[in-house]
Amino acid sequence: MPTFKKILLEALADYAHEAWSGWMRYLFSKSQENPDGTVTIPKWAVDRWRRQLRTPYRFLTEDEKNSDRAEAMKILDLFKAHCGKELFELVEYVCEEDFPERHVNALRKIVAFMDFSEESEQEILEFADGLEEKYTWDAD
Repeated sequence: MPTFKKILLEALADYAHEAWSGWMRYLFSKSQENPDGTVTIPKWAVDRWRRQLRTPYRFLTEDEKNSDRAEAMKILDLFKAHCGKELFELVEYVCEEDFPERHVNALRKIVAFMDFSEESEQEILEFADGLEEKYTWDAD
């Protein structure tokens, strides 16, 4: 059975290939194919892409940042799709003994932040509820 690490690695590698393939399709669509099979990139594109590759993210235009954010969101979505069950198992492992209330609250914040699938979120929140029932904490 594949490990979580292997499954996530393959999902990320698949995304990396798809992102690269998409970029190459875009690059070729903006370029001119020459009779000898080579491709010429137009000057406007060379100038733009050189500027972008030399520009730190924080200095990109908002449109350029939004494009990068959209790509980053695809990566986050992969983590959300593949990490729900594993996060649940990790938390279960960590809290076999004496699990403080602050960790349950942290778990709920992680679930809210990560925006897991409804099924994974429900499973994790039910686990957190079970912890509250299993352990008692002194009122602050």
